[in-house]
Amino acid sequence: MEEKEQSVTVCDDYVYYTPSGKSARRESLKTKDGEPYEETTIFANHFAKVLCVKIIDDGVVKNQIIQISVFRNGKWSEVVDLSQKDALGNNPNAFFEPGCRVYPWVRASKALQIDMIQAQCEVAERAYVNQHTGYKTINGNRVFLNAINSITEDGKSPLHQAVLPGQMSNYGFLPDEDKSSERYRTLLFMFCDDFPAPNELMFAGVAFAFLTSLNGLLREILLEPRFVLYFIGSTGCGKTSMANWFLNFFGIFSYNSPAPTNFSSTKNANERIYGIADSVLVSLDDKHPTGTTQAKANQSDVEQGALRGSGDKAARARLNADSTMKASYQMKCNLIITAEEAYTEVGESAIARSISVDLKPGDIRLDGENSMVDMWHNAKHLNQCMGEFIQYVLCNWDNLQARARQLFDTINPKARTGGHNRLAETITFLQMGITFMCDWLISAEVINNDKAELIQKQSWLIFKKMSENQNQKITSEKPEQMFLTAIKEMLAQNTIRVIKLGQESDYTNPSKVGFYDGNYYYFYPQAIFIKVKEFYALQGRSFPLGQAALFSHLANEEMIEVDRVKNGKIQSTKGKRIKGVADGKTVRYLWLRAIALQENEEEKENE
Repeated sequence: MEEKEQSVTVCDDYVYYTPSGKSARRESLKTKDGEPYEETTIFANHFAKVLCVKIIDDGVVKNQIIQISVFRNGKWSEVVDLSQKDALGNNPNAFFEPGCRVYPWVRASKALQIDMIQAQCEVAERAYVNQHTGYKTINGNRVFLNAINSITEDGKSPLHQAVLPGQMSNYGFLPDEDKSSERYRTLLFMFCDDFPAPNELMFAGVAFAFLTSLNGLLREILLEPRFVLYFIGSTGCGKTSMANWFLNFFGIFSYNSPAPTNFSSTKNANERIYGIADSVLVSLDDKHPTGTTQAKANQSDVEQGALRGSGDKAARARLNADSTMKASYQMKCNLIITAEEAYTEVGESAIARSISVDLKPGDIRLDGENSMVDMWHNAKHLNQCMGEFIQYVLCNWDNLQARARQLFDTINPKARTGGHNRLAETITFLQMGITFMCDWLISAEVINNDKAELIQKQSWLIFKKMSENQNQKITSEKPEQMFLTAIKEMLAQNTIRVIKLGQESDYTNPSKVGFYDGNYYYFYPQAIFIKVKEFYALQGRSFPLGQAALFSHLANEEMIEVDRVKNGKIQSTKGKRIKGVADGKTVRYLWLRAIALQENEEEKENE
């Protein structure tokens, strides 16, 4: 027996009819004589019911999502999530099932449907959804948001959980009932020589993780860390699995879990992840050699964006069509980059925004007894330790901010040993991460002061050594050093010719780029610059400076003889007459000191 057609009041004057689900509007009108009557206008063959209005906050933008279920032919559809713009646009039924129609012969039928949706929104249930991790004050209390169990001063709580997109769904904290009595032992074992991974890797990774959980706290006092941790090594050496190991401090990751970001994603997509992953570790996975120019350019663009975002902690500013500012995502996480090759075409300042752990096959015991395969059974212990540490941070927020400022001012002067200033800041932050971890372990009565002091002494020696190694990488990527290296290599390969003055030679040889007299190399300026650019182009790299800027760098480093003209200006080229050249007329050359090439070769041998 068919269900009798009846109307169901929605709100105000809107109704729908069951079982057909037709939407209608009832108006209370009066005749000319003042007699009241009702007029019903059916304007759609379906009914759109608003279930909930969600306010989604990703830490930068708050978007309103309207959840709608459509009733038609006696059936409710699956829930459709529409943005406010789509739900209240000119044609909201375009997002419903194909058979959902708004009657075009009814005057203002689309406007009636939109008004019916808006009328329901006035009284619909409201749901506030966080789409980011990190610290946030809710109802007067500071909490640490995550996808599974947020952290409060009283411990873990299923309230206020964040809804995270894509691969970020792995972030979260295990419930307290899963807490293991072995969690501290696993953490401390990572500092022992018996651990199946190098000390440098473990100290840097643990320090970085505990430092990362303080990002929100440090941001408030303008002391946020600004560097990237690289794991560099050939394929199969275990760098990706070790990155995932450290991500377990903030989530549940296996050794082969997909990374939250990777080099196949666009820079914009990665930037949003960096912006909503507040105070947690994120890995940018798998920078690898590639054969195409476009792929190399894409990887370089992603790497540059990550290094600049992390090093500057500033978002890219962009404008809407009406010249208002677009929402932009400042990096709030700390980043581990895994790479087979790194620092190609990123420049000296970008290298200084990072610190590296170089891995070789066999450095990490991946199989056998007491290997990383065995250790993965204990990965959840890292998650449990970090949950307790964040609770400790929430309970001691103001004291830890004062402690952070005091530690930075104490450690940073000791870290300045003549290298790049950014590296001093980097190892200062890493040492702070270890120190805060030790403070927590002492407060939890897991270690004593003597044990904490021993761990901190070990870490300091390791971090200083890492800084020295990174400083060598910075030096080797300076444009002037790249210039000298290219010349040295091309001379050895006989791809360029430099003619010694005073010797009989063919001065018209096409590979000739200059002359040599024992004290100077006299290069044709444009010719040698083009050859250097071609040298790096054959390697799939681009030289970072133009000709004028390069020569200016060489002059500042006193690697070339300059010409001081009458008005006080300096010219990077200088005139010289050479017999048999230009009919004996003066020609301007780049006078490169011979000792500069000799020093460059000595530096390479020392490395």
